[in-house]
Amino acid sequence: MKYSTLDLGDGSDARLWEAGCQKIGMSPENSIIGSSATGEQLAGLFGGLPDWVYFSGHFAPVTLYGDFAAIDFKPDRIAVVTEQEPSRELLKNTSGFRLHELCSVTVWGACSVLRDEATIRILRQLFWNPLLLGYAAQCGVEINKVMLNRFFQRIQPGQNGPDTLLDAWMQAANSYYGGGPIEHMFRAVDVSGQEWKIVKAKIVKGRKFIEG
Repeated sequence: MKYSTLDLGDGSDARLWEAGCQKIGMSPENSIIGSSATGEQLAGLFGGLPDWVYFSGHFAPVTLYGDFAAIDFKPDRIAVVTEQEPSRELLKNTSGFRLHELCSVTVWGACSVLRDEATIRILRQLFWNPLLLGYAAQCGVEINKVMLNRFFQRIQPGQNGPDTLLDAWMQAANSYYGGGPIEHMFRAVDVSGQEWKIVKAKIVKGRKFIEG
């Protein structure tokens, strides 16, 4: 199995992600972490065929961004924007955008990605309804790093199905933050469109996203 990484932030969380993936026997497909990349390099990541993908940086409505680049997400395409080059639009189901073909898990190390219904529906449609793991509120880098560490502690080589990973993510959050003031921020949306969250130290169902 393969993973890809796109981190438009400081890169420290992405390095934990990659170390965790390698520990359970995965190999890299594409990796862009925390330094300037060309539009061609960024676009190339979306032409890959990984099983898992990690996205990190800042996030606002449907755009992942950092100091040097931004990725705009739409239901059937993405746009790659850099400061020095014209934007590049990659249509789903073309040779330029194949990331959805094998991807079963997307992990979002960015603030509030899984907060808004419209954003969740766009990501489910774009990536063909993968498991979505992430946050529904502002999340600092250190909290995300704690989550990644505790997430990978719960995964063994060969135990990589969506249900196992959903449980690992939510249990990692609940064991450390359940019952506390930020328990509400940890979220997952499973492949069927069922949202999962933490309420009073219990993992419970949230919204249901049927179409995607």
